[in-house]
Amino acid sequence: MVRQTMLQLWEQARQIDPTLNVSRSSVSELRRRQLRPVSFSRERLFSRMAKGEPVLFDDLCIPSARCTAAWHPERSFARSRARFPA
Repeated sequence: MVRQTMLQLWEQARQIDPTLNVSRSSVSELRRRQLRPVSFSRERLFSRMAKGEPVLFDDLCIPSARCTAAWHPERSFARSRARFPA
C-alpha cells in the first residue's frame, strides 16, 4: 500500500461516508492515537488483550469461508464498497 498522509486517508474515508469530517487541528490528535501495524505473534496478541490495549497486525492471515485464499485487504475493501454504492 502506498504511504498516505492522515488527511489523504480521511479524505478517502469521506468519499465513502460524507458525514466524516476532520479539521486540520485534529490531525495531531489523530496521529497520536493512530495504531501502527505490527507483526503477529500469539504472545503479542494476548499480552495486549490482557492490558486492554488495541493492536493492529499487518501479517495475520484470516481464512475466508468462501475460498481457500487468505484475506486480502484490497479485495475485501472493494467487496464492501460495492455493497454500498455512492
